Amino acid sequence: MGKFDLVPKVLMQLGVQQVFHKVAQRPGKPMWFGIGLRGQAVFGLPGNPVSTLVCLLRYVIPAIAAAMGTAPVPAERVALAAR
Repeated sequence: MGKFDLVPKVLMQLGVQQVFHKVAQRPGKPMWFGIGLRGQAVFGLPGNPVSTLVCLLRYVIPAIAAAMGTAPVPAERVALAAR
């Protein structure tokens, strides 16, 4: 998310139509989503590893489950280890 984030521009140059860019959540705000030329869902996930994992669990996996016609599995809670 910044001047060196080339992914949204490249995807649009490839004909992917942007549906939204940025979500109201932290971590994971800079997520990008669009629809490809053949109707495929295209996710542009953030670069931060924690943000990527959050967006994968919250958006991508449920989208794949819906595309397969199955009910999404609720995400498991992850507890941080005590130091």
